[in-house]
Amino acid sequence: MKFLLKKNKIYKVKNQGFTLVEFMLYFTVTSAILTVVILIFMNLMDSRVKIQAHNEVSRSGRNAIEVISNEINNAFLIKAANE
Repeated sequence: MKFLLKKNKIYKVKNQGFTLVEFMLYFTVTSAILTVVILIFMNLMDSRVKIQAHNEVSRSGRNAIEVISNEINNAFLIKAANE
């Protein structure tokens, strides 16, 4: 139990918990913060998937161009050998 001293008088201070309004305010603020954090996390995950897909397409394109270039070079060598 807490006591408060004012001008040589001692007053007993009641130790109260949270009121319903304080609890609702805490719950609302916490929910808003968690919602923002979850939305940011979901955005990051979506961006990561898109970047991975873009990288895979780029890698496949580079491989295709390399194969085509090698085939063209080999075709010129075959034509030159036949002449």
